[in-house]
Amino acid sequence: ESVVIKEGDEAPQQRETYRLPTDLTLENLQESFAAPETMSFWDLPRFIKVLEDAGFSAQRHRLYLHSLLASPFLLCAMVLIAATFSLRLTRRGGTLTVASGGLFAGFLLYFCSDLVYALGLSGRIPVELSAWTPAVVSLLLGISLLFHLEDG
Repeated sequence: ESVVIKEGDEAPQQRETYRLPTDLTLENLQESFAAPETMSFWDLPRFIKVLEDAGFSAQRHRLYLHSLLASPFLLCAMVLIAATFSLRLTRRGGTLTVASGGLFAGFLLYFCSDLVYALGLSGRIPVELSAWTPAVVSLLLGISLLFHLEDG
């Protein structure tokens, strides 16, 4: 509330506020926080709350938390997409074409996931949408491809 300042041999002065000159900026302080990749999954929700209560942006940490929660679904989707290519491989021949198609699908999934993650990190789309969209879309795509292959 009140500050007592004593400089050198002068008498102490009482002030309501005191500005301390520094070269720290809000961006420098925020960058000094722990990276979300270095934190435990269990500590992330508490740390996000602390950051938001202190008035700092926790967008990067929230995005990382949601991407961790969505990763099992993304992995299941990758298995389903791989199954469509491996089943097609044994039934229709054209090993090189099908294998290169599967490789291309994997790179495309990785690229799209990273692109949507970057959009969420920049704040262009909501954090939850950027973390869950690649998993949900690829899971639906994998299921529909597998159903099409099995029924068609």
